[in-house]
Amino acid sequence: MLFRLGYTTYLVKRGIRLFRKLKRAYNGIVKGFEYGFTALETRCLEAFLDAISPQVREVVTEQRRFSEAVIRWSKGKRVVLQYQAPGIEALPALANKGVELHVCTIKLVGKGTTIYCEIVFEFGCLIGLEFSAPPLLLDDDNFTIEWVRLVADPNSEGEPPYDSLTDALVSKPSLSLLAGSVTLEIVERPAPEIAVITFLERLSCSFPPSFLDLVSETNGFRIPGGSFSGTRARTLPWPEESLVLVAENDAETLAIAFRIGDPVVQALFVNEVEASLESRPGDFIATLVEFANLITLA
Repeated sequence: MLFRLGYTTYLVKRGIRLFRKLKRAYNGIVKGFEYGFTALETRCLEAFLDAISPQVREVVTEQRRFSEAVIRWSKGKRVVLQYQAPGIEALPALANKGVELHVCTIKLVGKGTTIYCEIVFEFGCLIGLEFSAPPLLLDDDNFTIEWVRLVADPNSEGEPPYDSLTDALVSKPSLSLLAGSVTLEIVERPAPEIAVITFLERLSCSFPPSFLDLVSETNGFRIPGGSFSGTRARTLPWPEESLVLVAENDAETLAIAFRIGDPVVQALFVNEVEASLESRPGDFIATLVEFANLITLA
């Protein structure tokens, strides 16, 4: 009887192991999941953990214990953690509950190649990494980390937005000009100087002066049906390039973007549904007004 019970237990355990192997194979082939970080990704995460406070490091390390896989998109430029059920809602979370919050930028330098890595959080949890170019361009063993910059505190809710639009427009000519044509709501205070410097450096774009003026005055605001994101603009992998979306409609189908590394001074209208780009080389404030009118009519 004991032998039969022991053999049954053995079969059950073997069945569980087989099921896990099949699940991993399914995830890897069908869903594109992989298990574990690459050596380069691991170095980036370790550099980030070394730069943060022990309290935040402890929480992030605990979160990573519950990650079961990663999924990579666009030649590895976007790496997203997949957490065990029931998901990030059940994880110990940090105080900043922002969506797609870029908290750290890491500059990686290899032979003739420079790549920036962004550490991204969502709802207080580590959600992934974003690279400015495919990481395969760097040799895992022959690159250096030139610097690590914390651009947002994942364990702080940050400064609140201005109490009123009147307060927000004081000594801010670009915002005031925009407010004459577009309804502005929830106007945020400017980002810390280090966040602005890092944002501009990692994108290596030729921004129009009117965009730079606006970023110096605010780090984001709401417009009817959409928002301007400032230095928190998300990156969108596009065929053969990457875009940074500085303004989007709420459905995330239309956006104003810049090409990362583009020496040409131009904004782009992005239609993600139609996968189309339209150049807007003029004044950024005028582009933003046009965009606001467009998403109101959409």
